[in-house]
Order: sequence, then C-alpha cells, then structure tokens
Amino acid sequence: MTLEDIGDVLEIHKSTVSRAIRDKYLRVPSGCVLFRSLFTTGIVSSDGNGDVSRNTVKTKLKELVAVEDKKKPWSDEQLAGLLQDAGMPISRRTVAKYRMELGIGGVFQRKDG
Repeated sequence: MTLEDIGDVLEIHKSTVSRAIRDKYLRVPSGCVLFRSLFTTGIVSSDGNGDVSRNTVKTKLKELVAVEDKKKPWSDEQLAGLLQDAGMPISRRTVAKYRMELGIGGVFQRKDG
C-alpha cells in the first residue's frame, strides 16, 4: 500500500498523509515501528493504471527467476525487459538492487552446469 492509496481513500493529497505520519510510531508486540515503514513506494506502471508497489515488482522478479532456464539464466537486462512487458518499467540497475535485496544471486550464481 502506498501513501497515494491512503490519500485516495481519504480524499487528500499523499503529501498530507506523509506529513501526518512523519515521526510517528506504532507499538506492536515486538516493539515500535515507524509508520512510514508500513508503506511501500510506488513505481508508475507502463499501462497507466496507477502505481505498482516495490513489493509487487520484487514478487514478480522472484517468480521470473524461479521459472527461468537454469542452464541459461536471464541477465538483469533481460529481467528488466520481462518486467517491462509485465507493465513494471524498471531499470537494469533497479533489477540488480532488488535481486540483491531478495538474496538472489547474479547470472553466474544461478547457473547450473
């Protein structure tokens, strides 16, 4: 969920939501969390149907890596193209960043044989 999603529901601008939650914490059983950490940032979808969350892109990236040919895994550039085709336009560098955050190795680490 993005700040814009909350703003749309409340019929206020996302910057107003951002100011309202700035420096605010939520107490949970495991401690306190910053409200801002509960929201994802959005990536504008290529089909013009609003934002796609980072988590959605990361999930799709995991799915793509799971089904790739292990003898010839896709490069970050190829993964970026596949994500673009799925309506998630991100750069090769962003693919590499998300891949590292997910603990997914590069082409040579993912290659079998």
